[in-house]
Amino acid sequence: MQTTKENIVIVTAYPVNNLTAGQGNLNRIADGLISRGFTISLVCFSYPGHTIERPERFEEILFIRQERPQRFLYALLLGFFFPLFTVRFSFRALFFIRKRSRDAKLIFLDYSQVFIYALFLKKVRQKICMFAHDVIYQKYTRVFKNKWYGPMAMRYIQYTEKTMLHQSDNISVLSFKDKLLLNENYAINPVVSILKRRFTPGPLMNSKIDLNHFVFLGAWNRDENLDGLKWFIENVYPSLPRQFLFTIVGPGIKEAFKNNLPPAFKAVGFVDDLALVLQSSSALISPLFLGAGIKFKVLDAFKNGCRVIGTDISFEGIEIETSDILLKANAAEEFVKQIHYCSQTGYDPENITDLLCQFINRFDDTLEWIIRKATS
Repeated sequence: MQTTKENIVIVTAYPVNNLTAGQGNLNRIADGLISRGFTISLVCFSYPGHTIERPERFEEILFIRQERPQRFLYALLLGFFFPLFTVRFSFRALFFIRKRSRDAKLIFLDYSQVFIYALFLKKVRQKICMFAHDVIYQKYTRVFKNKWYGPMAMRYIQYTEKTMLHQSDNISVLSFKDKLLLNENYAINPVVSILKRRFTPGPLMNSKIDLNHFVFLGAWNRDENLDGLKWFIENVYPSLPRQFLFTIVGPGIKEAFKNNLPPAFKAVGFVDDLALVLQSSSALISPLFLGAGIKFKVLDAFKNGCRVIGTDISFEGIEIETSDILLKANAAEEFVKQIHYCSQTGYDPENITDLLCQFINRFDDTLEWIIRKATS
């Protein structure tokens, strides 16, 4: 086992915690690196309602609070790049990273919003690793669809993303579909990795499954999650009989929205034991119509032996072609049909976890990939 006290600089767009799937992924990576003897210099940016979990484990922390005027200023100064890629730029962060880059074994840039720092680290290019949670070009193709300015905006995004990604030779993505997109659009051949310890199923609790109980899971401050939930309540729920119950799990739901939910819906916020909720439910419901990249919430459901009802976007990058656990629905009537199917049909949780294991075994392990790069 690796036993070293060498330093890794981690730069991430959000505080390190378990409140969202992406942040939780880095939280576990940090724990894994520390357990293998590395120290971590952390750079992260503030986000409403979020704090750094267990800050004492890090060697040093630069926590940057950026107000809107600062983000606007950097967007102007770096206006030749699409603003999503400049929103986490800070000269304080840049000076901090550059000062530590000479002695650090690795500089790990987590999320596309912080890839911009690689532009200023050309002398240590070989130390830079980028972890792309999704392909921004693909994400905004859906956002700007049918907009008159769409083609111009997409050229702007494509130029920016290509420029950022070409600052490193060490890039990891979360799905084989994202690898293909980067190869076709930018002539980049990234590693496909996932944090295997995160999605390796443990023993199931043999909870009693309530076939009339369904779960929504997500960070509800994100528009694509909240818009999907609102769409479901407005377009699907009215066509369902009232015996069905829905639990909404995850942070970020505003009180005003929570107080106006229909009686069948219960918002419980962040839960410590997600396994208990998922393993006793008929299915996870994921009505996503925007976004890109692999959805950790779907893998979390499969890890806990729970089937999923979702759109094509919900299942993007998840190559498990089994229609009785991966239940596709892209229109209101299809969601109604799948919910009725789930309420009348049981399932084998162990079959779901076995299929997930077969799927994730195709990936490299993100933690081991980082350590290989840090020690090579």
